[in-house]
Amino acid sequence: MIDPSKPYLVDGKLDFSKVYLPTDKQRELHQSKARFRMAIGGRGSGKSQFLLWEAVKYCVKFPGTHVLILRKDFAELKKGLIRDLQTDVPSELFKYNASDHIATFFNGSILFFGHAENVRVEDLNQYLSASFSFIGVEEAGEFPYAVWDFLQGSNRNKVAGPIPTMAGATNPYGIGYGWIKRLFVEKKPVAQIEQSESYDTKDYFYNHSTLLNNPYMMRKDPDY
Repeated sequence: MIDPSKPYLVDGKLDFSKVYLPTDKQRELHQSKARFRMAIGGRGSGKSQFLLWEAVKYCVKFPGTHVLILRKDFAELKKGLIRDLQTDVPSELFKYNASDHIATFFNGSILFFGHAENVRVEDLNQYLSASFSFIGVEEAGEFPYAVWDFLQGSNRNKVAGPIPTMAGATNPYGIGYGWIKRLFVEKKPVAQIEQSESYDTKDYFYNHSTLLNNPYMMRKDPDY
């Protein structure tokens, strides 16, 4: 249970402003109503923190929901977002299982950390029958479009209430940046079938940020 005396609780509900102050760019992404969102930027721009806190917000707001954060390299995920979860998110909210790479929240929600080292759709078969209300893809530019497309099939609700969404964070390069640029920047479908059957420009939102858009990092490490 959460300690009700903690300053980040207001009337028994989590006040995110007490534990997370998003930058203007992060706030744009959090507030977007698009089903698919992409944070494009360089190191230190805060794009990964957006993914983590969007996942945490889903977990806290919707009891019993499941969310997934995926990255190609698990070692990078471990020293990045998993470490950030353990250092930045109040420990009373969750328990982290290092063996299974999952964080179980006080209300039964679960945040799964996954990886696909070989960048193949076959590596994702473990998620084939799973349901994740939110899916975050860290360094999405490291993946081909087929991975993003495959994950859409698992972007559905386990519990009633959430609106299923996906988001990515990426540098503006990599083997997958071509499909990211096409979908999010140029607002064009990747596959021909999407043009007539399912592609809607309103479903896609992105913004671009740099280190200068992240005053927290500028204060924390001026030499970054």
